[in-house]
Amino acid sequence: MRAAWWRDAPRGSAVRQLIGGFAVLTVLLLVAGVVRWSMIGQLTASARVLTEAIYPAGAANTRALQALTDAETGIRGYQLTADARFLDSYLRGSAAFVPAIEDALSHTDDATLRRLLETERALGERWFTEFAAPIAAGPGGPAAVSTAWDAVGKQWTDRFRAAHREAEQWLADKQNQVVRTISRLVPIADATTVVLSLLSVAFVLLLAVRVVRGVGLPLTNLTRTLRRLAAAEHGARATVSGPAELREAGISLNTLAEENDRLRRLLQQQLETRALARAIGGAIGDALETDVILQEVVDRLGVAMRADRVWIRLGGGTPRAAQWYRPGLEPMLLDRAVPGKDLSRQVGVTDEARGVISVELDGRRQVTDDDRQLLDLVVEDLNRALHHAALYAQQRAVVLELQALDRHKDEFVSTISHELRTPLTSIQGYLEAIQDDMSTIPPAQQRMLGVVDRNARRLLNLVEDLLTLSQVEAASTELDKRPVRIASVVELATTSLAPMADGAGIVFTVDNRARDAHVAGDPELLERALLHLLSNAIKFTPGPGHVTIRCAIPNSRPDHVEITVSDTGMGIPVEDQANLFRRFYRAANASEQAIQGSGLGLAITRSIIEGHGGDISLVSELDQGTHVTISLPVSLTPALI
Repeated sequence: MRAAWWRDAPRGSAVRQLIGGFAVLTVLLLVAGVVRWSMIGQLTASARVLTEAIYPAGAANTRALQALTDAETGIRGYQLTADARFLDSYLRGSAAFVPAIEDALSHTDDATLRRLLETERALGERWFTEFAAPIAAGPGGPAAVSTAWDAVGKQWTDRFRAAHREAEQWLADKQNQVVRTISRLVPIADATTVVLSLLSVAFVLLLAVRVVRGVGLPLTNLTRTLRRLAAAEHGARATVSGPAELREAGISLNTLAEENDRLRRLLQQQLETRALARAIGGAIGDALETDVILQEVVDRLGVAMRADRVWIRLGGGTPRAAQWYRPGLEPMLLDRAVPGKDLSRQVGVTDEARGVISVELDGRRQVTDDDRQLLDLVVEDLNRALHHAALYAQQRAVVLELQALDRHKDEFVSTISHELRTPLTSIQGYLEAIQDDMSTIPPAQQRMLGVVDRNARRLLNLVEDLLTLSQVEAASTELDKRPVRIASVVELATTSLAPMADGAGIVFTVDNRARDAHVAGDPELLERALLHLLSNAIKFTPGPGHVTIRCAIPNSRPDHVEITVSDTGMGIPVEDQANLFRRFYRAANASEQAIQGSGLGLAITRSIIEGHGGDISLVSELDQGTHVTISLPVSLTPALI
């Protein structure tokens, strides 16, 4: 039977030695495990008493004492001063006392400890209800002090503390008892484990010596053979010797080595086939034109397969074809039927590019599995390449259409902005003429004219922003750049907006540490960018607030100058920050609070800064403020002004 297979092994064989030795070792380990498990069980039970009963009950009892003490301190302070704040301590102690006692009771089943804890709870509740509660409900102060009544309250608290000390002593005695039990069990468990472990080690060593003597040399021979095979000595074979198990292992190893040689030769053929397929796939992988892809495939496949002819036909709206033929043959008509012996596969992934690839071999040559595998691999790469070519053609058409739309959009924005600016300028001029002498105009009409003036200015500013954004994006590489002292630009911008800050109740701070730094740029555009940042900071900072502009050369980038505009305003939600530099985008909190703005300021600023070779970043926290940092490359040429 299968269960008694080891009985057929010869006496003294490796199998019998190992089975007998492991049986004895198993018994030793089982004995050690049982003893250890018994000791650990007792230790665990003792430790559980400490961690689940004594320690939690003691901690809860201590909290009860602390709660009563806090309440007593609060009541005493209220008696002496009539200050209601002392009642906070009393209320906290009153709220914590009963839960602490209940927690202590939940961690013990001992009748003595429960009796002591019940006594504590009864005395404490009596002190709270009969002594402390009337005082807390009264007016407090020295007039409420009664020496005789205080003596009664002190009597109850003294009795409570006596019961508490008795409970603490009981817990301490119980803890000492458990600790002594653990201290007695640990050495016994360790000694038993050491003795059984030494016996197990001694037996293992004896068993190892006997097994090594019987199988050492055959195993060494097998190991040496395995190392030679691992070192690519494919002709290495093992000497069959030793016990029956090792002789069988030697025979199996030699058989495995023979099979490995066969598989290695087969794998080498497959690798060569895959290498050819990868070469063809790599040649067409970067091609994006269908005709180029088809011709590359037939040229390379014909040479790789030593074929007579290779051709591809694709149908669809625009039929395409390509062929290759061996030197000495003539080109063929690609509408011929495919011979039965030829290799042929369907190609194409869409109806617009679906067809067949065919390979015609010499009549004396047999078609092999390698030929079929190579053709299948090439067809996979060809299908991917055709798919990519189709996607590329679609994307190129879409890109061209989008570029045309973008040009039309820019032309429309520029044209409509110019057309709007002329009538708006005229309206603004007539308004200014009317406002020069408004003595004969009634106050109601004057207010209306003010509204018209403000909205006309808003429309004119919007038109100017659109024109600036269009001009900067259209001519970012042709800006009128010249050496500019960046400190002058900062001073001009802050001077322009200082009245706006004062009117909004904003403290305006200028920290200009880079007075000698110069950049190559258009001073008017740079000033406009700073004006947008500063006006945003003032507009989104409720008064009283603080706006700071700092200009400095950072130590980490000495070839750049950084301008940081910081405010203490409303901040920007995290989900809106990634889109702030898009045209016409406004943060949700700005829209909810109806703060005026077109959403173009940051888009214009980024376009101006990037047109000067710089970059802009923003860090903001809701209700804490915003920090916008501009970084521009420093110019070595000093400015003339």
